[in-house]
Amino acid sequence: MSDIEIDYAKTLIQLELGHLNENALAKVPGWREDAAKTLEKMANWGTREEDMNFVIARFIKNTTLAEDVDLDEDLRQWELGQQLILRWKFVKHPVVDFSAKLI
Repeated sequence: MSDIEIDYAKTLIQLELGHLNENALAKVPGWREDAAKTLEKMANWGTREEDMNFVIARFIKNTTLAEDVDLDEDLRQWELGQQLILRWKFVKHPVVDFSAKLI
């Protein structure tokens, strides 16, 4: 991304690192059904920790993401204060495992 694109992105979202306890997975609608499978997959990642690392994108204005963003159509519309939580799997490069939309 260019410096101009990065500066513009900063007007849309605020990023922060966070932790989410594995017990919270069941409280997130998109993860509720997959929580058991997710924890099983995590065991194959190496050292399993109770808390998992997340990047939290908090939208600071109403935003519509472009169609080329790899998200379902209903996940492209974001309102002020909504959060997108990305969980990172660390291998040679960080990989987004999945994300969930929280209101």
